[in-house]
Amino acid sequence: MKINHLDLSNYKGFKETSIDFDDDFNLIVGENGSGKSSLLDALAVAAGSFLLGVKGYDSRHIREEDIRIEYSKQSENPVPLPQYPVSVAAKGSISDPEALHGKWDLEWKREIYGKGGKTTSKDARALKELAEKIVIKRKV
Repeated sequence: MKINHLDLSNYKGFKETSIDFDDDFNLIVGENGSGKSSLLDALAVAAGSFLLGVKGYDSRHIREEDIRIEYSKQSENPVPLPQYPVSVAAKGSISDPEALHGKWDLEWKREIYGKGGKTTSKDARALKELAEKIVIKRKV
């Protein structure tokens, strides 16, 4: 799997961020606390969506600690306010195991809409179905 583009919304420290990745090489650098590990966690959510279609494996979901927090400024004691919806959207490709240079281009998204919600998979259905097909073909 190759992820070419990532869109993050309310994910950890990212309010709204879009990142394009180079086809050959990417280097992530920054100060402590600038979001390097958060970006890697978001990539784990995006890439882990492939595992939705593989029985016996669990994909990386958006966790409660991944939700971006803003603090109210209406009192002396700021109140944490989780920001929704939280989304990790990706564009990428997966090599076709039956074609020498073939690939499938895909777009998918995982979201949480509110407190106590579960990470959606409906917008990752095409990726899930492709994973199921690849795994079944490899077992045959």
